[in-house]
Amino acid sequence: MQPLTGPSMSKREFIQQIPNRITGVILGLVFYYNAEYLGDVVPANWEGFVEQNMQLAGVLLAGLSVLQLSVNWYIATTEEFDEKKL
Repeated sequence: MQPLTGPSMSKREFIQQIPNRITGVILGLVFYYNAEYLGDVVPANWEGFVEQNMQLAGVLLAGLSVLQLSVNWYIATTEEFDEKKL
């Protein structure tokens, strides 16, 4: 039986993912900051609903992109540290 090992990631794979994650953060911020203006465009009874959901989507997109970037950075750095230790 093999020991359980987590996902491995090289620095190269991590660096390749950075543009996608930064794009996710930027899109999330665009959604968040433009939610108020988009809320003004829709009919008055939908304004609050659209604005809150656009802000929520923006925060989730930016937050999850940062979280995934952080986790992947941790995996990439600890994997190399473990290889050096062996």
